[in-house]
Amino acid sequence: MVGFQCLQCGHCCLAAGDTLYITEKDVIRWEKQHRKDILGRLFLVRFHCDKCGNEWPSYAKNECSDCGIPGSGIFYWIDESMPLNFLAQLMGAPQCPFLEKVGRGKYSCKIHETKPEICKEFPELNESEVTKNEEECIDWKCKGYMKWKKAVNRRKRVEE
Repeated sequence: MVGFQCLQCGHCCLAAGDTLYITEKDVIRWEKQHRKDILGRLFLVRFHCDKCGNEWPSYAKNECSDCGIPGSGIFYWIDESMPLNFLAQLMGAPQCPFLEKVGRGKYSCKIHETKPEICKEFPELNESEVTKNEEECIDWKCKGYMKWKKAVNRRKRVEE
């Protein structure tokens, strides 16, 4: 099996923009770590059911009406340079505020050691089938994905 290696192109983080799925585990971890720098930038927009895909407003009870399980929060990152009024909060930041350009075409995560679960798990790739993440990697022109796909295709040709 060929492993994926991030090349720090930043394409996935830039493409994700200001909206991010944050799990309850993320929030609890950041509270335990006293990460006010992270928690202070979150604005809950709505909930998402990881099981069935339902979404519902943040002012409703955090329980999926179909599955009865708690949902993951969908948050906007708030740009701290904006005035803290409701309209500005709804607009969100243009990208993750913890993404930092570190060189020509290279990016780094300022909270890498405690980044959200969805970021840790991205991309979920499978050599034998196309996944949603793979489609995103293609759309976003992820350099790590392109290298991974070439290696997978090369290995398949050798096996044939």
